[in-house]
Amino acid sequence: MLGVACQDEFVKSEDNLKSAKIEKTQTFNIKANITAIPNNEGPTITCSEEPEVIMSGGGWVSGQENIFGKIVLEKSTYEKEYCELNMTAEGPVLYTRVNVQLENTHHEKHFVINHHFINLATGDSWGHSELIGGTGRFEGATGTTEMLNVIVDPVTGIGTWDEEGEITLVLK
Repeated sequence: MLGVACQDEFVKSEDNLKSAKIEKTQTFNIKANITAIPNNEGPTITCSEEPEVIMSGGGWVSGQENIFGKIVLEKSTYEKEYCELNMTAEGPVLYTRVNVQLENTHHEKHFVINHHFINLATGDSWGHSELIGGTGRFEGATGTTEMLNVIVDPVTGIGTWDEEGEITLVLK
């Protein structure tokens, strides 16, 4: 037993221990007010052919988030990756998967995937977002938020909602 304990391969060198990088993270609560403005002059996306459902393919985002700060409209965009119309017991529900890139006044970014549902019969709307990274102090960030109090204007397509959730930041 003594011979095994003294073999070099079982002993970690001090250099190996120093090179190990330990990431520290901290989780915070998120609260935000968001407005999504479609680009009605740009490309469209077809969600259903029968009945025909065509939507704006992207647009801009503005708002305010307690951790991220002010979202700059001119630099924050969304692009619909996918959409489909599903017939449910509650009525026809439109689902969209949206890639979002938000930029704040400090030129830091959030990268987000949004999952949005709209019941076309009732107008009810809900969803959630997944934070999948960022730049600056948001590099490596993860998190999720729920969309609350969602209102989508059927004429303009402008959507507004509150978000609540959590973000986990990698501390540097």
